[in-house]
Amino acid sequence: MVKKLNVLVVGGTGFIGKNFIYNFRNKKNWNIYSISRELPKKFERIPNINYKKCDILTKKDLSKLNLKIFNYIIYAVGPNSLGELKSKKDLNFHKKHYLALKRFVVNLNLKNLKKFVFFGSSEEYGFLKSPHNEKQKTIKIKNPYGMFKYKSTIYLKKLYNKINFPVVILRVYLTYGPYQRENRLIPQYLKAFFKKKKIYITSGKQKKNFLFISDLIFLIQKCLTNKKANGEIFNVGSKKPILLNKIFLILINKFNIKPQVDKKKMRVSELKNSYPNISKAEKILNWRPKIDLLQGLKYTVKYYKKKYRDEC
Repeated sequence: MVKKLNVLVVGGTGFIGKNFIYNFRNKKNWNIYSISRELPKKFERIPNINYKKCDILTKKDLSKLNLKIFNYIIYAVGPNSLGELKSKKDLNFHKKHYLALKRFVVNLNLKNLKKFVFFGSSEEYGFLKSPHNEKQKTIKIKNPYGMFKYKSTIYLKKLYNKINFPVVILRVYLTYGPYQRENRLIPQYLKAFFKKKKIYITSGKQKKNFLFISDLIFLIQKCLTNKKANGEIFNVGSKKPILLNKIFLILINKFNIKPQVDKKKMRVSELKNSYPNISKAEKILNWRPKIDLLQGLKYTVKYYKKKYRDEC
C-alpha cells in the first residue's frame, strides 16, 4: 500500500489556497490540510479536507500544530494591504508576519519535507523598470507588504544555501479568477456592476500583467515535482502586459459589464508599469500560461455573476 503524503495549505481559505485545494481535492495519495484564521462555513467546505483554525501570528496557535508530519507545504498567506507605510502599527503588522514565517519554518522536519512553496510578490522589485527578471536587485520598496515579501525571500534563500531547505519562491504578479477577494481590481469591478454600485478606479494607463488562477495552480504542481526548482525564484505571470483600460474595455464590449465609475488617483507606491520576464519558469519548469485573457475573464464573469445572483 502506497503511503499517503501530507500536504498543508497555509491560508487554505484564501484565493490561491482554496483554488489549490479544489484542484487537488481528489488526489488519492494526498491527505490535504488547511489552516486559516477562520474556519470556512459548512457550505463552503470541500469534502475530505482537514480544516483547522489557526492564526500563525500567535505562538499559542502555532504550538498546537504538528508541523513535522508534512511533506508538502503551500505557504499562501501574508499581509493583505498594498498601501503605503503610514504608521509604526502598519510596519509592526508586517514584521509580525515575517517573524511568524521564521517560527513556522523552525518547527518543520527536514527529513519529511519535500517542498516548501512560498508566494513572493512583484512588489519585491520595488521601482525597477519592467520587464523584471529574477537576477535584478530591488530598488526602493515603498510599501510594507513588499518589504515583508522581500525579507522573507532573503531569509528562505539563506536557509536553502545553508541547510538545503527545499523552498521554491514564486513572485506572483496580478492573478485573477474564482474565489478572489473583492478588494482586488477585477472582482471589485464585477461586484460594482452586479450590485449596481459605484466603483472608483484610476485612469487605467498602468501597464500590468494578469494571469488566470488555473495557470498558477499548474505551476505549483510543477514546482512540487521538480527538484531543479529548489532554491529558485520564479516570476509568475502571463507573457504579455496589458493596459488596465483595455481590461475594462473587454469587460464592457465583450461581456456588457458597465458599472458606474468614478476616478481616483494611483497609489504613491504603485509602479505604473509592472510586468515580468517569465523565461526562467519556461526553461526550468517547462511552464507557460495556457488560458488567454478573454477566456479567463469569461470564466471569472460567470463565477461572479452566479455568486452575486445567489446572494440576492
